[in-house]
Amino acid sequence: MIESEELCFEVAGQLRDVCKELGVTYIFKASYDKANRTSGQSFRGPGVKEGLATLGHAREKFSVPVLTDVHTEEQVKAAAEVVDVLQIPAFLCRKWSHREYQEGAVSFAGRNEAGGAQGWGVGR
Repeated sequence: MIESEELCFEVAGQLRDVCKELGVTYIFKASYDKANRTSGQSFRGPGVKEGLATLGHAREKFSVPVLTDVHTEEQVKAAAEVVDVLQIPAFLCRKWSHREYQEGAVSFAGRNEAGGAQGWGVGR
């Protein structure tokens, strides 16, 4: 979860460097809204507008792909403008209709060249 832009930058930069040294592909992931908190009083994140701005800044500053989760159909387009991969949280998967997949709002990217699963996402 995004607690601050400063913390996101620290994490993204350090993990990018470690992964580069190890030859591992790195995708930065952070959430702008953690809807599944155990308490309704818990901090859920900065929200869509501020959170997507932070993710976009991290993407540009560290030249890394970025992943975030979306919680409503309305968030798909906004997030897709900023991040490289969208994730639908497991607890929301049943709530989304099959129509979004048929219309291409979200699609399965298939397999990469090495044969690994690339997963669900929105193409740029």
